[in-house]
Amino acid sequence: MLYSLPQDLHFIDGPRIASFQALEKMSETSTQSQTKKLDTAKGADAYNPSNLKTYDTLVFGVVSPYGWNCSAEKLISFFNRNIARAAEPYKSNPGGPPLTRILDIGVGTGYFPARAPLPKWTEYVLVDLNETCLDVTLPVIERAHPEVGTNATKVVGDFLAQGDDSKSLFAKGNGLPEGGFDAISLMFLLHCLPGPPARKAEALGRMGRLLRPGGVVFGATILGKGVSRNPLARLVLWLNNYLGVFDNHEDDAVGILVPLQKMFNEVRYEVVGCMLLFEASDPRCY
Repeated sequence: MLYSLPQDLHFIDGPRIASFQALEKMSETSTQSQTKKLDTAKGADAYNPSNLKTYDTLVFGVVSPYGWNCSAEKLISFFNRNIARAAEPYKSNPGGPPLTRILDIGVGTGYFPARAPLPKWTEYVLVDLNETCLDVTLPVIERAHPEVGTNATKVVGDFLAQGDDSKSLFAKGNGLPEGGFDAISLMFLLHCLPGPPARKAEALGRMGRLLRPGGVVFGATILGKGVSRNPLARLVLWLNNYLGVFDNHEDDAVGILVPLQKMFNEVRYEVVGCMLLFEASDPRCY
């Protein structure tokens, strides 16, 4: 079950926090003295045609259920519910935009969209810094959803990039219109990004500019702090951070959710094992 974030809330896996301000103070403290230089490509470059062949089996068949204690079925259900939510308005509003527009950032292998109930009126945009992931995922979607495949496109982009960076999601000519998407997916992305959790949440907030009214930003990320870990989880967490695939030792639910609530009027979350599942909608003025 996903929980909303009111001004008074229950801290995940811990005691009640008296107020949102107290929780906010905890978040500020957790990000002090973290000035790590951004190197988004380091995590993205870890994926190649060879290891992507075994990725789904290893991650969703072994590590996620037995290490992170979050089953593939749980993640698929979460993803599918948000896709169905994005498509719902167009079932009853034939006079609206002709296509449900989904933006998928950090596409991996296409594991989730291949199992999603994508209606035939879907436009699916794939974004990743790693072109190999894009090249692997696009055919997966075309095979799983032939009627959607003709409306599936890929964009090389950097989720954290800003300003005049040509790989920014807001750069001119990348085909990502502001106010253009019904759902933005960030499944298994944040834990691969550099920087403290507040910086990742700030980038999440910018996604509000890309949402249509009623749209949702959603995702799942592995937490490095504030959750219990079994031996397998500790090993995989250490190894991936050591190799530079992950950068999430400082990522906790507080550090992500508190900044996110400043940027969206509605934030919902659930912690499942070591995994944070989140949804954010109704962006504040950015």
